[in-house]
Amino acid sequence: MQVVETLKRWNARLAGMRELNALDSQQCEALAADAGISVARLVSLTRRGPNASDEMWHMLKALPLDAKSLEEKYPDVFRDMSIICAECSLKSHCRSQLRAGRIGVTYRDFCPNAPTIDALTH
Repeated sequence: MQVVETLKRWNARLAGMRELNALDSQQCEALAADAGISVARLVSLTRRGPNASDEMWHMLKALPLDAKSLEEKYPDVFRDMSIICAECSLKSHCRSQLRAGRIGVTYRDFCPNAPTIDALTH
């Protein structure tokens, strides 16, 4: 099952890169501007694939917070949190803490989104 999921994620990343590569430079710049990010960051995030910020969604659910509500109420902040999560180098640690059911106790020790999560919930 894990191999199948890995292949699906890999294919999704490739599809995203193909779509981005099909755009001309003006379209790419417009897309990045619409997202409020640079073209370089757009390319970087696209390479990471559509599931690059899944850990954030799982973490918010485990805390328990309503991610959809936060996204609707604070769309720009939520976008920034998603980008930070997608670019995070501590994903394996985050996933292990999620699997162990410890994320609610430990996320402040390693998650770059912890201050924002705390500010949004207090």
